[in-house]
Amino acid sequence: MRRPRSILHLGLLLVAAGWLGSAACGGAAPADHAVGARGDAAQASENKPSATRLCTAHCDRLESCGMGPGSDCVARCAREQPDNRVVRSDFAWHLLSCLDAIECPFVAQGRAFQLCHESTTRRLELTPTLRRFCFQSARKASECGRGNDADQSACLDRFRYLEDEALAAGLACLAKPCAAVPACFSKSFGLLR
Repeated sequence: MRRPRSILHLGLLLVAAGWLGSAACGGAAPADHAVGARGDAAQASENKPSATRLCTAHCDRLESCGMGPGSDCVARCAREQPDNRVVRSDFAWHLLSCLDAIECPFVAQGRAFQLCHESTTRRLELTPTLRRFCFQSARKASECGRGNDADQSACLDRFRYLEDEALAAGLACLAKPCAAVPACFSKSFGLLR
């Protein structure tokens, strides 16, 4: 059976794909109420779950659903993770909760990370830095002849789970020549360590 890749890795690959090349938890869809820009009070601490902890939740869920992820599941998953500092704390905590509770059929389909990522991301409030990044990114995409990457709404959805510091670094990338933007994004968003 195909092993699911982690969505943190997948999400940042989607980030890169736009410029480089564009749920059900606990039995029910998560509530549509927004999570604050810094998250719930109990989860807003700067201590966010590490990539290893997120991978452990995912691998434990695979095991509890009878998927037999293998003894190297956590290590393999953690190696695929980008730098965890680029991911918002509120996103990471809600993702962890979802991974702990997602139903086995979604796990069996290899969709656990994807569905948890999507439902968690939809709950996050947009930050002013994200709005500024998406506005300027759309302008730069148009300037660089990348019309497919000029959709601000798609940008707001795609980058919503990133920390403002990573987005600020991404904003600095937009001052570079068109050809240099993709590599700069990769570094800013934790794809390169």
